[in-house]
Amino acid sequence: MPGAPNTLVPEDQALVETAHDIEAKLHPHSHDGLEERLHPAQEVGLKMLLAGVSNSTSACVTNPADLVKVRQQLFVKQGSGFSPGFFHTLVGMVRQEGVFSLWNGVSASILREMSYSGIRMGAYDGMKNVILDVAPSLDAQDVSVKLGAGLLSGMLGSAIANPADLLKVRLQAVGGAQLGLAGHARAIWHEAGVAGFYKAVVPTILRAGVLTSSQLGSYDVAKHFVRSHYSQHFPEGITTHLLCSGFAGFMCSVTSAPIDTIKVRVMNDSAGRFKGSADCAYQLLRYEGPLALYKGFFGCWIRLWPHTVISLMLLEQLRKVVGLKPI
Repeated sequence: MPGAPNTLVPEDQALVETAHDIEAKLHPHSHDGLEERLHPAQEVGLKMLLAGVSNSTSACVTNPADLVKVRQQLFVKQGSGFSPGFFHTLVGMVRQEGVFSLWNGVSASILREMSYSGIRMGAYDGMKNVILDVAPSLDAQDVSVKLGAGLLSGMLGSAIANPADLLKVRLQAVGGAQLGLAGHARAIWHEAGVAGFYKAVVPTILRAGVLTSSQLGSYDVAKHFVRSHYSQHFPEGITTHLLCSGFAGFMCSVTSAPIDTIKVRVMNDSAGRFKGSADCAYQLLRYEGPLALYKGFFGCWIRLWPHTVISLMLLEQLRKVVGLKPI
């Protein structure tokens, strides 16, 4: 009948339902998310593995910037918060130690990223669920939930992976590469046993909590914002991931740089100059000034920004390939 709505007669409806039944039998999980088909432990394990792989790949690319940043943070000059510039330090290293010295400590970096970043990024979704279980009145899109989940997952990852972080800093110090990964591990063991591997664990946990909260939290918040308000311009995809990860890289650089400087100083303090993190911060402020807290900031940003962009974009693509939901 002209003008009548397009409706299916019972016979046609039955054919459509039969076709859907056949499709469901041939592809029983084609419309289900992978999370629904995995055991919770398998889901978390897969997310941690993908996070570890994406961050390890990024660490290999950004190791030179990370190494220069560490050298700047370890530079000590009484009464001055300034250290040699990023490019001055970079050129000096290449001249004195060779180009390949820029990848000193990369083995420890990979070990660290597979453990630390695998846990902190892989456990992020789970931590959001924990917060929502404890405080059901909150919404999953609340900024406090996302920042809190990043804080908890970052602290958990760093607490477990502190030995790898310590080895990385020792390898990246001047002359550190000569001893090698195994040599530094033996030296730390002889110095203080198991406890030696957890040196500077407090600033490490604090930095990781702040960094992951500002990194993953700001990424999640930024992506939800642009997807909610400008979805026609920023659909789920590489452009959105690039924009939001760039913002996250800047945010985590600003918030974590002071704690990172203290952490690096304490970790590399084999002479026992500092009594702890608080004493390190006190001496740093007293003898080198407040600007010392941001020593190596450019190196911190030039490393964290591309590291965040590469790792988050790669992680999103890996999750898409295996069938996991995006962050």
